[in-house]
Amino acid sequence: MKSYIAQDAVFKIIPKNPEAATKCSVLSTGDGYFKVKLFTDEKLTVNEPVELFAITPQGLLYFETFTKEVSGSVIDLIYPIAHKFLQRREYTRINFSKNILIQEKDTENTIQCSVLDISAGGMKLSTQTQLSLSKDYKAKFDLDKNVALDCYFEPIRIEQDNIGGYTVSGRFKILKNIDRISLVQFCFRKQMENQNM
Repeated sequence: MKSYIAQDAVFKIIPKNPEAATKCSVLSTGDGYFKVKLFTDEKLTVNEPVELFAITPQGLLYFETFTKEVSGSVIDLIYPIAHKFLQRREYTRINFSKNILIQEKDTENTIQCSVLDISAGGMKLSTQTQLSLSKDYKAKFDLDKNVALDCYFEPIRIEQDNIGGYTVSGRFKILKNIDRISLVQFCFRKQMENQNM
């Protein structure tokens, strides 16, 4: 675990208030803790629980920990007891309803769709227009006020529904790592909210 928490390593850090999510970089490591510097001026408190994410060759690294010391934007974090790597197939998928427009790559053609579910790996759409498995589609929309999606959508499976439309499952392409992390955390948060309802 400590090999991933090295000087200059960059993490997405999410405190108790998800709206204060930001990035941080590791300044140094110590005995039982490591020191990070936040990229923004978010205010964290001592003993505050935080979640950290980072993209690694083994997958998306995720762990939870607590702040030990807080000095402005410089934070001491306790080494986590446990961590896990999330592979693409393990991304949390949530039901999500939103009407969006996607645009066929290299054209001006836009298509109205409804998002049915979403994960950090891709999404499922409903549309009255038949998409092509050989084309990519620009997808750009807000999930909430903190998370925006800006990437290409590649259809993988298209099924005709019983009302003359199509259900399209596909994956995201050219999605920035930091945006994928934001999407993972968004899905985690929504899943927890749904379980607690």
